[in-house]
Amino acid sequence: MLVWEGTYGTKKNIYVKIKDLELKYGVSSTCFFLSSYPRKYRKLHRYLIKLLNGTTFEVGHHISDNSIFDGTLNEDNNLFKEIVREYHGERVHELRFTVNKLFSLLEGKKYYYDNSLLFAEDIGYRTGFTYPHYIFDHVRKKPFNVLAIPLNVMDGTLVDGKYLWLNDNIAEKELFNFINEFLQYGGFLSVLFHHNFFWLNTDKRLKIYEKLLQLFKEQEVKVSTCRDVYLWYRKMCKPSSPNINLIK
Repeated sequence: MLVWEGTYGTKKNIYVKIKDLELKYGVSSTCFFLSSYPRKYRKLHRYLIKLLNGTTFEVGHHISDNSIFDGTLNEDNNLFKEIVREYHGERVHELRFTVNKLFSLLEGKKYYYDNSLLFAEDIGYRTGFTYPHYIFDHVRKKPFNVLAIPLNVMDGTLVDGKYLWLNDNIAEKELFNFINEFLQYGGFLSVLFHHNFFWLNTDKRLKIYEKLLQLFKEQEVKVSTCRDVYLWYRKMCKPSSPNINLIK
């Protein structure tokens, strides 16, 4: 499963190149967008959302970390619904949250899945599970009804100065070592790329991404969106659940 973050900037050709690569290898990904961007970037992001929404790709809500801490998720949610009327899930911007508060708020606003649980400083499985699962609410003594689809690998973890700060060659080696180990055991793998990751060393990093897609194709790994993972999980693991309705 591949997930993206819509970022600031006007390097529109990068978005197109990434989408073309994914179409070449027959994969679909999820792209998370904020509900609001600075005015000079707004037209670009509205265009990208329109390009992806309603296709095999997925548009998700990249909710503001502030809306979790200051209690304004309702306003954030309403702004996003003005742009994208139907969506399934979200990821928190900057990955800043406390788990119980986050999932309580998500449950109240009827998000179906969260894609935020990650070791930002390293790659791996933060909750220890290789499949999506429900988080237990220790206050109400029952699971939340928002499915956790944890992140496992983030580009920034590998190359950003505040985390591992690896050069591209070592970052590529670490990425593929982790993925090859995952392939031995199975389960689900969630990989996050930011579009601005490709603004630096563009040719090299696009080759890394294409090599990743080639590996998945060779190993017959199905690459899909968070939405597809959620729907699969509900079908396979919750056969008695009520019908699923999109958030509208």
